[in-house]
Amino acid sequence: RLSRRVGGLDNAKTALWGTTVKGHEEDGWVKVPDGLWLPMVLKGKPVLTSVPQPGPKKKVRNVYRYMLQNIHKPAEIDLIFGGIVRMLSTVYQAQHTYLPNSFRSIGFFQEALVLLWHLLTSNAAFTRRVVEELDTNLALLPLLYLLEQSQQGPQFVGLLHTASFVLLVLSSERSFGVRLNEPYTSKVPLGIPSFHGTYADAVALALHKVISGSLPRSQNDALVEMLLTVLCNISPYIKAFALESCLKMLGLIERCARPAYVFRSAFTHHGLVFLIEMLNNVIQYQFEGNAMLVYSVLRQKEVFQRLQHLKLPAPRAGKSTPGASSAGAATPADGAA
Repeated sequence: RLSRRVGGLDNAKTALWGTTVKGHEEDGWVKVPDGLWLPMVLKGKPVLTSVPQPGPKKKVRNVYRYMLQNIHKPAEIDLIFGGIVRMLSTVYQAQHTYLPNSFRSIGFFQEALVLLWHLLTSNAAFTRRVVEELDTNLALLPLLYLLEQSQQGPQFVGLLHTASFVLLVLSSERSFGVRLNEPYTSKVPLGIPSFHGTYADAVALALHKVISGSLPRSQNDALVEMLLTVLCNISPYIKAFALESCLKMLGLIERCARPAYVFRSAFTHHGLVFLIEMLNNVIQYQFEGNAMLVYSVLRQKEVFQRLQHLKLPAPRAGKSTPGASSAGAATPADGAA
């Protein structure tokens, strides 16, 4: 329209239906930049609707993390994952060579491990590609080795927890658990008993060693619970545990079922819950191939019978109630003339 009148049409210009025009609203009309007008309502029906303008783009606080979250090309993910695995593998390769100093490890393996954890937790495309298309067992072996080596001193507590975080994230993926059924043929120097089995047995035996060393220290209760969660997460997918793994896991249940450990704090019983849930998962979903585990449970039936009749410990003797005098204490009448 040439003006704000319905009858004042401008036959030279027409706004096509479904298009977007720019202008500002004035009393039910939209004034476009060339000075013409468009009605917002005709015969009681709306013909124009306002479109909200996009606000200013939010400034990215951490550019590197933003770029990390948006890596999605398969070739880039394969390159990054392969490079991190090679860097982490140099730690055990350098310490177990035939010729001394013939192979050097990187000095920033802890930073590489932290980078892997950030990629797995912040980039869903990276995690999906790694667990579904790539061989996660290649990353599992250096992870277990670093987890084991991190117990050598308190200065490695950060490495211990970071490796546990990565294992926890990976264990929540079904494809990771299924791939653990591949036969274990690696020569990684893990301090675990000899066995003939799968990568799942390597995980169970390595975690058993770390958990056993952490159980006596109450400050490691959160770490123990995290590693037991890893075992619980992978248990529904493991077709057959080796005999060595079955004996170690049942021994772990026997230790965690002791009243002294169960009642040590308000949360230590969580570990026992995860272990029993692990047994339930194996028996429910993978009963056919885990006869050794079922036999181990039967051999340790006394442990489960004690759990069935578990009772709260009796209050400690010698604790006086508030306001009560102790035995032998002098009363005001004692010594009165």
